[in-house]
Amino acid sequence: MAVVDGRSELVKEIHAGPEDVHTFIASECAKLLATPAFLDALPGYLLPDQASQARVSILLERFKKIAST
Repeated sequence: MAVVDGRSELVKEIHAGPEDVHTFIASECAKLLATPAFLDALPGYLLPDQASQARVSILLERFKKIAST
C-alpha cells in the first residue's frame, strides 16, 4: 500500500517493465479490486486523519489503472 500511495509514477513503471511482470501485477491488482473485503479495508491502510483518508480515492484509481494496463 505504501508503494502504491507513495509513487505516483508507479503505473508508468509497471507498464514499462517486462511483459510477464506487468501482466502478473495487473492480474493481482484486478483480483484485489474484485474482493469486497479489500475495498472495505482500504481506508484502514491509511492514517485516520482527514487528509490521509482523502487519498483513498487516489489509491483506488491507481489500483484500477494498474489492473487495466
